Amino acid sequence: MPPRAAATASSEIAAAPSLPVRTDNQSHRIHPLAAAIALEQLSRLDEYLDGRQRIAEYIAEKLDGLPGLAVPWAEPDVRSSWYGLAMHYDTDSFDDVPVERFHAAIQAEGCSEIDRPGSTCPLNLLPLFQDPGPLFPAFSGRLTYAPGDYPRAEEIHYATLKLPVWHQAEELPLVDRYIEAICKVTEHDTELKG
Repeated sequence: MPPRAAATASSEIAAAPSLPVRTDNQSHRIHPLAAAIALEQLSRLDEYLDGRQRIAEYIAEKLDGLPGLAVPWAEPDVRSSWYGLAMHYDTDSFDDVPVERFHAAIQAEGCSEIDRPGSTCPLNLLPLFQDPGPLFPAFSGRLTYAPGDYPRAEEIHYATLKLPVWHQAEELPLVDRYIEAICKVTEHDTELKG
């Protein structure tokens, strides 16, 4: 193993599988190639954002009114970056069909990009905020964060499905396939009862 790789490997902390963190030998500078790519894309940022806005509005319009799914509408004077379009799943509207089963059914229709956000969960659910010791050995305090501390935030997180928001008109056929799959699963929700 090269000396640099050995130093890097020894500096990784395996506190929790979801928290790969390096504590030394790391540079916070962007790689020149990544900077060149970002600079090129930055010149088209307005075009990308406008495209995402159009597609987000298109998705929201098509899904508006579906029972059990709430889709956000952007305020007219607000410009979102549309990293994703978060939909709220109402378990009661689907006769207590768990969101996991609904999500799996949409994915079974070929919609692999629909997501259940994991990294954007309430902070009290992350291992770092329950037991920071493995990541910060010098920390001697005690944290009391635990699941259940923020029930509303946890409920919103649990009930969120996220769609990517594409930005090119050429992607509308793919967007339509996602909309059709969501509508199909919504219409056949009684078949999801276990």
